[in-house]
Amino acid sequence: MTDLLRRVSYLLLASFLLLPGLVQAQSAPSFSALFSPDTINAGGESTLSFTITNNSGAPAQNLAFTGALPAGVTIAAGSQSNNCNSSTLTATAGGSSITFSGGRLGNGSSCIVSLPVTSSTVATHVFTTGDLTSDLGNSGSATDDLMVNAAAANFSKSLSQSTVARGGNTVLTYDMNVVVAPNPGSSALDAFYYNTPSFSETLPAGLTFSSPLQGTSNCGGSVALDPASGRIDFSGPTFQTTGICRVTVGLQAVSSGSYTLSNSVAFQTSIPGYTTETAAVTLTVPAAPTAGLDLLKSFAVSQAVAGDSVTLNFTLTNLDGAESATDIALSDDLDAMLTGLVASNTPITDPCGSGSSLTGSSTLTLTGGTLAARSSCSFDVTLTVPGSATPGSYTNTTGTVTANYDGSPYTGPSASASLTITDPDLAAPSLTKSYTTDPVAPGDTVTLEYTLTNGSTTEAASAISFTESFDNLSGLGLSSGSGSVCGGTLSLTNLDPFTLSFSDGALTAGTSCTIPVVLQIPADATPGDYSGSTSLVTAVVASNGVNSAAASDTLEIEGGANLTFTQVFSEDRV
Repeated sequence: MTDLLRRVSYLLLASFLLLPGLVQAQSAPSFSALFSPDTINAGGESTLSFTITNNSGAPAQNLAFTGALPAGVTIAAGSQSNNCNSSTLTATAGGSSITFSGGRLGNGSSCIVSLPVTSSTVATHVFTTGDLTSDLGNSGSATDDLMVNAAAANFSKSLSQSTVARGGNTVLTYDMNVVVAPNPGSSALDAFYYNTPSFSETLPAGLTFSSPLQGTSNCGGSVALDPASGRIDFSGPTFQTTGICRVTVGLQAVSSGSYTLSNSVAFQTSIPGYTTETAAVTLTVPAAPTAGLDLLKSFAVSQAVAGDSVTLNFTLTNLDGAESATDIALSDDLDAMLTGLVASNTPITDPCGSGSSLTGSSTLTLTGGTLAARSSCSFDVTLTVPGSATPGSYTNTTGTVTANYDGSPYTGPSASASLTITDPDLAAPSLTKSYTTDPVAPGDTVTLEYTLTNGSTTEAASAISFTESFDNLSGLGLSSGSGSVCGGTLSLTNLDPFTLSFSDGALTAGTSCTIPVVLQIPADATPGDYSGSTSLVTAVVASNGVNSAAASDTLEIEGGANLTFTQVFSEDRV
C-alpha cells in the first residue's frame, strides 16, 4: 500500500511539473497566412497577409517569424501595412525575404501584417513561413497557395495604393486595349469593323467612393458612379481603329478587411463578335486595434491643386471599457509630407478633452488629451497647400499616439492619409450653375445657365460631360436649350425624373462657354425652394481623364395664397 501511494505521489508531482509546459504550448498565439486574391493573372498583384491572434490569457512578447517566397514570386512595390505593436517588418520590393520581429500583442487581440506580391510565372505557388515564436511558445508555420494564370490580353486593373487605412483613399484604374480587326476588303466596309468597350462593377460593403466623386475616362464615353449602391458603369465610345482606354475611379475605405475587386469588360465587335475579359485587384484595409487607442485620419478631399485649402480630420477613440486615457499626445510632421504644407487654424483649444491643445504650423502637436472609457474626440485642421507644390501623390503619417492608463504608459498606433496634388493646367474645366430669372410662379418659365470654364493656360479640354437629374420637381418641362452647344450636345435623356445630359463638349485653353436652358415650371408646382446639383464634370485633358466638382443652385418658386387681414373698429362704444 505504501509503494502504491508513493507511485501515485510521483505521478501527481510529474503532472504538475509538466502542466505549465503543456499549457504554454497550447496557448501560443494562432498564426495564418492568406493571399488575396489567391488567383491572379501573370504580372498581376496579390496581397499577402499574416494574421496573429492572441487568446492565451496573457500578453505575448517578442513575436517573430521569417518567410521566403516561392521561386517566381517577389515582393511588389507599394504600401505595406503592420499594426502589430512595437514590431519591425522587413520586406524589400523586388526581393523574396520577409522578416518580422519584436511584436507585442495583448490578450484577446489580433494584428495583421500585409504586403503586395507579384508573379509572372504561371503556376501554383505554395508558400510556407518559418515558425512564429514568442515568449508564449512556438505557434508553428503558416501556409497558403497563390495561383498565377496567363495574363489577360486586353484588360487589367491596378490600385494607386493597395493598402490604405480606414478613411483613406486610393484610385482604382481600369486599362483596356481596344482591338479593332483590320478590314481586309473595301474601305466601304470600315463601318463594320469596330469595338465598343463597356463594364460594370459594384463595390463590396466596406468601400465607397471618394469625395468629391472621381470617375474619369481618357477615351470618352461615360463613367457613372452611384454612391447609394456603390455601382460603377462605364459605357465606352466606339473605336474604329485599335486604341487604348483608361478609366479611373476614386475609392475610400470605410471598414477593415481584404476586398477583392473583380469584374469583366465586354468588347462589342462585329468581327469576331462579343468577347469578355476579367481582371481583379485586392485592397487591404488593416484591422482596427481591439484595445487602447484607435487613431484615424483622413483628408476631406482626395485631390487638390497648389494653393488650395484642404481639411485634415483626426479621430481618436478610447477602446478600453473601464479605464480613462489621460495625457494623450501625438505629433504630425506636415513638412515631411510636403515641403511648405502648413496649418492655418492652429492653435486649437480643447480638441480632445478639457485642457488639451493642438499647436504648431508645419508640425502639429497634440498634448493633454483625455478620453473617458468608450469615448471619442474628433477635430479638423485646415491646411494650406503651397503654391509651389509639385503634382503627385503625398502620404501624411503621424507619430505614434501615447497616453497613460491608470498611471501606466501606453504607446498606440500611428495613422496615415494620402492627398493627390494635380496640375492646374491638367485639371478638368470647372462648372457653375445659376437660375437667372427666378423667383418664378407655377406655370412660368425660368432660365438656367450652366457655365463651363477651362482654367488651363496651355491645354484644350475635350469629351466634357455632365448630367443633372431634377428629382425633387415632378412635371418639369424643357422649353428650349437642347442641341449643339459648347462644342457638344445638350439633350433631355429622361422625363421622370427630368434629366439633362451634356456630352462631348470642347473648350480651348483659357476659354469659357455658357449653356442656356429654358425650363417650364409645372402649373401645379408647390411654392418653395428647390435645390439641386449636377453630377461631377468629366473631361479629357492632355490625354488624361480628369474630373471637377459638381455645380449647385436653388430654384425659388413663389406663389400660393396671398391673404390680407383687415380689422375695422366701430365707433360704437360698449
